[in-house]
Amino acid sequence: MAGHDHALAEDRLISEALARLTAAARRGGTEAILTEIARLLDGWAALIDRYGKPVSAFGAARVHIDDATSFALNRTRKIRNTTMQLQPVGHGQDPRAFLVVSAR
Repeated sequence: MAGHDHALAEDRLISEALARLTAAARRGGTEAILTEIARLLDGWAALIDRYGKPVSAFGAARVHIDDATSFALNRTRKIRNTTMQLQPVGHGQDPRAFLVVSAR
């Protein structure tokens, strides 16, 4: 039964996060979504275009923007932040941008 309760709690967290992200999108578009993602993760979020130009950043992403850009574009350089996660934005093998996030 404990596994079932854990799964239900996880489902609730996901549903709540989706509701918060949907509300953020309605309220303020990209900036509001990045803000909400950073809050949900208790971290930071950055959107980097396919050419390496930061589109938007929230939280400590401004401090980590060089790491986020290198990570998004798979550039070889020493990356100080090793907890980043990457999500391509766009279609398959031709993403328009990259969402880079990290907890504090």
